[in-house]
Parts: sequence; C-alpha cells; structure tokens
Amino acid sequence: MTEEKPEEKGPVKIRNQNISGEIKQDQIWSENIYVTGDVWAVPEATITILPGTNIYIAAEKDDQNQGMGGDVAERGDPIETEEYAKTHININARIIAKGLSDKKILFTSDALEKTFADWSCISLNEGSIMDNVIVEYGGNCGLDSTVCGECKNVTISNSIIRHVLWGCVTLGSSSATVINNEIYDCGHEGVDTQPGGGKPVIKNNVIKYSANGLMLNENSFPLVENNTIVDNAIGINARGGGKIINNYISSPNGPPNDWVYKTYVYRRDAPRSHTNYCSNPDPNLGCPGTEPRIGIITIPTTTAEIFNNTIENVEVEIKMEY
Repeated sequence: MTEEKPEEKGPVKIRNQNISGEIKQDQIWSENIYVTGDVWAVPEATITILPGTNIYIAAEKDDQNQGMGGDVAERGDPIETEEYAKTHININARIIAKGLSDKKILFTSDALEKTFADWSCISLNEGSIMDNVIVEYGGNCGLDSTVCGECKNVTISNSIIRHVLWGCVTLGSSSATVINNEIYDCGHEGVDTQPGGGKPVIKNNVIKYSANGLMLNENSFPLVENNTIVDNAIGINARGGGKIINNYISSPNGPPNDWVYKTYVYRRDAPRSHTNYCSNPDPNLGCPGTEPRIGIITIPTTTAEIFNNTIENVEVEIKMEY
C-alpha cells in the first residue's frame, strides 16, 4: 500500500498570468504579471516579487469595478470620483519587492501610450519593502503607506517613482523610511506626510520636476536630511515638526511640464492650487495666477528645526505663509 504524500503548502507561484481580486495566502510573482483589476490581500498574506519581474497594470480598466469618490470635489478633479475609482486599479497589500540594480522590478501601465493616472495607486501595508523598483503612471499616488496608519515597518529604497498625477510617495501618518530614491514628475508632490504624529525618515533622495518637492503637513515629524531637491515649483512645504537639515534646494527652471489627465490640468506655475483652497478656481487650471519658485514655505505654527540647508536659484528662498 502506497502512502499518499501530504499536500505541499507554501506560497502560490504566479508567473506570466493575470491577477485580480482578493489574495488570501502568500504569493510569489515572477516574470510578467498582468493586473486586470483591483488587488487586495488579507492581513496574513504577503506578495513577494522576484527581481526582474514586470507588473503591467491595466490602463483605465478595472474588472473589479469597485471604489468610491473622495471629498475634494471643490477642485473638480476627475480622479477623485467614483467613476475613476471603479475604472482604475488599486493594489493594496503587504509587498516584498526586492529587485537588483540590474534587475529592477517594474510597475507600469499596460497602455501603448502611457500617461498620468492610467491606474490609481499601490497601497503598502505594514512590513512592505520596495527596493530597486520602478513605479510609474499612477493617479492618486505611486506608492502609498497611508493605509497602514501609524506603521513603522515600511521601506522604500533605491527606487524610481515617476510620472504620477498626484503624489509620487504618500506617507500619511506612518513612520516609513524613504531613502536613496529618484522621485520625479509628480503633480502634487514628490513626498508628502499627513497629520497623525508620524516620524518618517526621508534621506538621500533626488526629488525633482514636481509641484512640491516635499509637502510636510501639520502634526507630522519627519527627519528630512541630505536630499537633493531640484526644479520643483516649491522645494519644501514645511507645516509641521521634525528636522529639515542638510538638504540642497535649487530651481533654476522649475518643473518642465504641466500634469494633465484628459482635459484637466495642474499647472506647473501654480503649485499651491494643488494643495490649498482658493476662491473661484478654474476647473481646468486650478487657482489663477503664476506663483514664484520658492525654496521653503513655513506657516506660523511650523515647529520643524530647519538648518544647514542650501537654497539657490529660486525667486523666494523662505516664505512664511499665513
């Protein structure tokens, strides 16, 4: 009598196939992955992605057809609508993506002519690691750790995040680590923090060609150190606490382009219209008027320690905004 071998257990290997919907156990992605709809993982599951894997995210299609609009209708922004959420993909999971310098992991649109907001966002849960990856053509974000609340164990390193309509890296109230990345062409900001007491570490990044290099909101306490922040409309918008030290900020030219989704335009020369309210905004242009290139903006309640930063080639070095 032959004994039956016990069923092997372990991560499900996903290779050269479509993926969509809920993930209930660990998976390993490799080669080419085609994301056709929203992907969300249960808390116990981890998606591990092998070096050299290409993840193609369906552009302007989502076979899950779920989602809801947001609360910033005052901008008339078409990506903060239920229609956009139902037709653009979000990935929400703990992801361990460790590429190599010569075998980066690519997250991109599957469109032949790729553009801003082809897909929505990659939301990183506690324990995520994104190292040596390329993320491009997102809408609400490129990489986002807001979903994990006050988590500390999220790392984004040695990666390229680019061509995003809103924020390339959105940290929420997390204490994530963002280090040694190239972040550029972001319609809202390269990196942002939100209220909630988070203490993220943002070091040794190159952040360029964006409306704001960094948007650091009230009640956040980041360490922002040794970053090169070049050709953004605003270098650092510092509204909270923490330390902002030893950064190089320069903007001889400002961002090279506007950020466009269909007929909606974020203007490169009016960056504060992307983050603040204004009266009577034009639905296609945001707030009217051209604004100067600024090194650092603070507000009266800013408590951040700001020192040893080099600011040059801007129209206003430091501005107090009321």
